[in-house]
This record gives sequence, C-alpha cells and structure tokens, in this order.
Amino acid sequence: PLRWYTLSPDVQVVCLHVDYGNRVESAAEAKFVEDWCSKLGCAFHKVDCGKTLFYYKNDCPGIMVGHHAGDLQENVISNLMRGCSLLDLGGMASTVQLTYIMHTKSAYNSLQSVVNGVTILRPMLERSKAEILDFAHTFGVPYFKDTTPKWSNRGKLRSHLLPLLQEIYGSGVTSNLSSVARDSFELNEMTRRYIFQPFWDSVCRTPLGVHVDCAPYVDLPLYFWKEALLHLCHTVLGISMISEKPIQLMMNRLKNPVVTRLINLSMKKNYFSYLWNTTFVLFNPKFTSEVHENTAGFVIRQVFFWLAHLFLWLLVLFRGKLAFWEGGQSRFRQAFPVASALNTDL
Repeated sequence: PLRWYTLSPDVQVVCLHVDYGNRVESAAEAKFVEDWCSKLGCAFHKVDCGKTLFYYKNDCPGIMVGHHAGDLQENVISNLMRGCSLLDLGGMASTVQLTYIMHTKSAYNSLQSVVNGVTILRPMLERSKAEILDFAHTFGVPYFKDTTPKWSNRGKLRSHLLPLLQEIYGSGVTSNLSSVARDSFELNEMTRRYIFQPFWDSVCRTPLGVHVDCAPYVDLPLYFWKEALLHLCHTVLGISMISEKPIQLMMNRLKNPVVTRLINLSMKKNYFSYLWNTTFVLFNPKFTSEVHENTAGFVIRQVFFWLAHLFLWLLVLFRGKLAFWEGGQSRFRQAFPVASALNTDL
C-alpha cells in the first residue's frame, strides 16, 4: 500500500494522474484520486506536460504504473497482429530487478523497463486482475470499473477475442500468452548481448554518418539486418527505417563484394549509402534533406554535400590508380579508408 511507503524516510512517493479527458467519467476519477492521495499523505500532481517532464522535474528514480498480467497478454496479441518484432511482443515486460531499501531494511523487487530514458516500474505485472481485485476487496482499497469503450480495439479484444480464444483453446491460453511475452523478452536480451551489440559496438560514428565492416555478418539472415539497421537508423542517426527490399539488395551485394569501386545502394530517397568491399557506409540524411531554413542556407548545404561527394569520388579514383601503380589489387583493397572520407577533417 502507498501509505506504507510514505512512512519510510528513504522513499518519497509522488502520485501523478494524467487525465486525457476522453471519457465522461475521467474528471470524476481524477478528483477521487486526488482526494485519496490526500488521505494517504501522498503528494499529488495533475499535469498536462506528460510523464517525461514530470520525471525530470521531480528527479524521480522511476515511475510506477499499474499494468497487470492481463495488459501484458493483450499486448502480445495486439503486437502479433500488427507485425511487431518477435523480440518485443510483450512491449513492457522487462525482468530487470530494481531494489528499494525500505525503513524496515527489507527489499522490494519490481519489474522495470526504460522508455525514452525514463525508468518505468510495474510491480503488479505478474499478477492477474482477479488477484488484484481480491486484494482490494480484502483490504478495502477502492477502485474504478473498466470503462474501456466496447467499440475500441482494446475493448473488442477484451470482450470478444480473448473469451473466444479461451473457449477454443481453454483457460490456459492466458498463461501461454504470458509465457510468450517472457520468452520474447529473454530472446531479446540474449540476441542483443551476443549478436546485435557486437555489431553496434563496431559501428564507427562521425558527424557525417556511420560506417561498419559487415564481413563477420555476411551469412546472417534478413531478420538480423532488419533489427541491426533499425537500431542504427532510429537510435544512432535518428532517421526513419530502411525498407526490406533494399536491405535484401545489400545482403546480396555483401555476398558478392566488389573491391575495385564503390557500390551505390540507393536504399531510400535522400539516403546516400554505399558499399566498399564489405564496409557499409551511410551518410546522415540531415546533410542532404531539405530543412526549414532560408533558401540560401539550403543551397549552401546542398553545395557542401555535392562537393563532399565529388571529393569522395576523386579520392577513390586517385587512390585506386595509385594502388595499381604500386603493386596491384591487393594494395588497392586497403587504399581507400572509408573512415577518412567520413571524418570532418576532409
């Protein structure tokens, strides 16, 4: 109970309620939560700026939310139907333990995940809704009934799809969904640590873009490249993901590398990407895309970009000829360091 937490000198509980105003009863719920927190002696905030700003303003180590096992099971179904990654079917089921030391010197372990740099704690994620309601009835904890609109996707899932699945496959279907979510998380942790992270760590980053030697990963399947490049695009460069077809083209090129020239991959509009032997080069599109600035600034940016490309090709041509003059193709393979073309001193 929140009251027990507030008695600890080491733990400060601050309650945040976000009222989206999309249901008739939402205002009444917000007022009740405020009154309930007042009775418990918990600080209460009702803000419009969202969870992230609240997190930094109050210097919170984490935000605790009330998701339970049923929410997780619904996520698995929804994410499967949407074609989400097999590595994140649960969407919120991280099993990393975060320990709070209370005034009784006992430890409280909570399920946690990190969303946009904010630690999200879900202490009830392994409990069913029935268990939570039993606790509420036993200890007199008030709660609101589920008012999710029946016409919404989530409402249809709860009132129609899940009961139908239980009728067809038995009551164990919900526990199976929880197992799938757990397996998905464990698979995510394993592949990230032993497969994807070594690739991401080998990526060389510069202000102009990124480059990475793909030789150790040439024989890996399409799924690896989709996940590896998703992180590279979204997290490293902050750009949209490349579609599947050009990724397959890159895989074919990697299996038959050309060591005598740059290969233009044409992976996406305004995305300038190349292969040099097995080295993948992706320029940051912010140097080529049209931004909200005056015409002169855009022209200067475009001129800079094309001059950089001209220099790149001249460097390849010059060093290539020099390599053949000095001793043939073996030296030519090492003649053009991609890193030097991406560094800002060029």
